[in-house]
Amino acid sequence: MGVSDEFDNENDAPLPPHERTWRHPAEVSNAMRRDHALRATPPPIGRRATALVAFVSIVASATLMLVTVQKGVSDPVAEPTETTTTSLPSKTGGAGDVVPAVRAFADFYVVPTSALKGDATEILPLEGNPFDAEVVTTIATKGISIVRDRSTKMPSLPLDAEQFDTPDDAGSFVAVDRTGHRFTVHPGLESGIMSNASSTSGTGNWHPLDVDGIIDGVATLSADNYVYAIAVRHDHMHFGILLADLATIVNDAIAARNG
Repeated sequence: MGVSDEFDNENDAPLPPHERTWRHPAEVSNAMRRDHALRATPPPIGRRATALVAFVSIVASATLMLVTVQKGVSDPVAEPTETTTTSLPSKTGGAGDVVPAVRAFADFYVVPTSALKGDATEILPLEGNPFDAEVVTTIATKGISIVRDRSTKMPSLPLDAEQFDTPDDAGSFVAVDRTGHRFTVHPGLESGIMSNASSTSGTGNWHPLDVDGIIDGVATLSADNYVYAIAVRHDHMHFGILLADLATIVNDAIAARNG
């Protein structure tokens, strides 16, 4: 029998890798894969190195925030307040509040009754200085009150209602409400042109109005820069009353007070 070599295995069993010189391609591939994995795996980092890396990361993050975030961003930002065309105070009245009003004539002003809160209400006319209000009369059907300055003497003579002109042919008016907003106003279809037909009901002759906006409570109505009437918003509708009719209501209230 001749001399056996690694290709002549007497036991018909595969030789282990260390006893043969050749390698199967799969063995070569596995060896190369293990070798690559060993080289790609970074060496373990000690505890001190890990703590140092974490500390450096925290410091870097804090520095970045200080540089990029603007100063004062964390401060609370005040909510923007509602702006109007004037610098008048709040529209709703309360104890100690100043209530905007419109001047009807002489020393008499018109305000929504709901804005009056007790006897200490201070009135601020659209033009003029504030004053402590005295209620002359209230027209409940339209939700308004006529007030005057309590520091002045109540007139004993009636107002001359005939001094107020009538807009005979005015097709539109300019309304300026108690906050200073301006609107275009047309007489309602049911009333046509405003007339000076005085009412005997004691509450005046009211005319429906067509307004291109929403009046804040009360407003003056003018044409050609002359005030003819007072406009009122009540129950989601707009109405107008001529100054002559309003003067008659004031006269009745003064007469009733003087006895």
